[in-house]
Amino acid sequence: MTLPFGPPPGEHVESLQGAIERIVFHNPENGWTVLRLSVSGEREPTTVVGALAGVRAGETLRLEGKFLNDPKFGRQFRAHSFQTVAPSTLTGIERYLASGMIRGVGAEMAKRIVAVFGLETLDVIERSPERLTEVSGIGRKRSADIRKAWDEQRGIRELMVFLQSHGVQTGHAVKIYKRYGSDALAVVREDPFRLATDVFGIGFKTADRIAFALGLPADAPRRLEAGLLHALAEASDRGHLYLPRERLFFDAATLLGGVDPELLARALGVLAADGRAAVEANREAGQGAETAVYLAALH
Repeated sequence: MTLPFGPPPGEHVESLQGAIERIVFHNPENGWTVLRLSVSGEREPTTVVGALAGVRAGETLRLEGKFLNDPKFGRQFRAHSFQTVAPSTLTGIERYLASGMIRGVGAEMAKRIVAVFGLETLDVIERSPERLTEVSGIGRKRSADIRKAWDEQRGIRELMVFLQSHGVQTGHAVKIYKRYGSDALAVVREDPFRLATDVFGIGFKTADRIAFALGLPADAPRRLEAGLLHALAEASDRGHLYLPRERLFFDAATLLGGVDPELLARALGVLAADGRAAVEANREAGQGAETAVYLAALH
């Protein structure tokens, strides 16, 4: 998973693997994390920093990045990418479950679950969660709650892997999941341009990059509609209440990389029909009349 703080082209990349001993700091808004990593062969834990949203104490990480000497905090490993490696020991699985990743499972419950299922614990939760009722203190409701929390964590992780592989910041991944919940990945795959209007901090260019990675055609109607809305939003940021249609088409075509005006006209018709934009024909202008296009909220 590539993070938004990747190394400059050609810079030497170092690798590091170990188990998370504890999370020192985590910003839920952008995923920025400081953690202590137990590395085999090292007497002291290694400090790791980076956009590592979703990681938990007890997890084993395989990281790529670079060791740096921070003037204030000393030697650190600045992570540019990471992969989660499922714990493979009983102690690792127990710590993983007790890390707080699953609501309702603390240290004592984690110990009970691992005592029953051993090294198959994570596989049971993933594939046969109904078997959790074999553990003392877990009934049907609690079993369902554990599975729901497990699925939520998996959903966040899958979304992060997908988005970050396309260069989207971890903080954006967290915001997207908060906005769409378990449907997040499906929404992004189906219509990435929804992100530009639904999720604060994600603009057209980020959504366009995702769409391009998904193979969406350059003249896809959803892309043209989003491009028109973005051009209108940029105009409003410059203090314009509306744009003449010809100027809007010029700005949108520049943004979109050259598009047939007829296709833009169709896209504008869709925006007007569903209320996302307003078109006012024969508006009085300095040199006569013009067709004005507004964002719906400004009309």
